[in-house]
Amino acid sequence: VRITVVASLVENKGHAVLLAAFHRLAMLQADLELWIVGDGPLRQSLERQTDAQGIGNRVSFLGQRDDVPRLLDCSDIVVLPSLYREGLNLSLIEAMSRARPVVATSIGGNKELVEDGVNGFIVTPGDAADLEAKLGILIADEDLRQTMGLAGRKRFEERFTAAIMIDKISALYHSLLITRGIV
Repeated sequence: VRITVVASLVENKGHAVLLAAFHRLAMLQADLELWIVGDGPLRQSLERQTDAQGIGNRVSFLGQRDDVPRLLDCSDIVVLPSLYREGLNLSLIEAMSRARPVVATSIGGNKELVEDGVNGFIVTPGDAADLEAKLGILIADEDLRQTMGLAGRKRFEERFTAAIMIDKISALYHSLLITRGIV
């Protein structure tokens, strides 16, 4: 089972919490691996953390990539363990477009993207045990991963395609122009 996170390697993205949860999961699941896609100032300290936890052989730091959709297609679960300052996250939208279940923290726009228990799980920011538990549920149940992934794809198609987002933004601008008497 492959878990993937796509995020800059900065404090607010919560990679250290993910590694703590993954460490415990990796002790129970022999074929579990983690792909970390992105780069940033915390890369060296996160690599040291994986080595100190003895999971360096199960965690791959893939750096900045331009083939994220392909990487998501090779993944089973997508996670975003952000601690604070999160908007409407593109990596979660991409995961949904690829029919992947997601586990994300309850901050920013994550709750708008992830319907808890439907297309993934929402967890408490900074809570490695909560993250571990929800990832563990998905790791253990391939059918649930597929069901949630398909629900995410449906949610993407209904709410987050480029055409839908353009229409929503256009409608917002139009209503603002009407409000101001410009149109």
